Amino acid sequence: MENKQSQNDIQPSMTPPHAKSLFYKNLGSRNLLVSDLQKILNSNSVTEGRESELIESLICDISVLEGKIYAMQKLFPELLEEEEDLRQFSLQRRLQAIKNFESQKKQQQETQKTKAVNPKDIEGDSTPIYEDGKVVSKFK
Repeated sequence: MENKQSQNDIQPSMTPPHAKSLFYKNLGSRNLLVSDLQKILNSNSVTEGRESELIESLICDISVLEGKIYAMQKLFPELLEEEEDLRQFSLQRRLQAIKNFESQKKQQQETQKTKAVNPKDIEGDSTPIYEDGKVVSKFK
């Protein structure tokens, strides 16, 4: 009797592993198609005939994959939580990438500011122009 209770207390994942892998496959395929669509829509090339057919095809394929993903989430509700976790994870990665880019940009700007010309760094022969260069560099 105690053995049955301990088995009931431990509830394994309700979604079978092969269903999860199929879900992730469909999710990944959808994301690839969405990025392809975004690239086409953001491109500046204008080939209206061929491009409109491609856009229509991509939207149709995305719609089919969305239907599969939705059906799997209805059958296995925990997949909905996993998709949300993936969205949060990718959002965090994007925010971290933006922060890294901004800090690198700020560092580059600071190093450019500190690279001011020091008159002692100017080298050359002792000519009147050389002396004028030293004087002018002091005023920068």
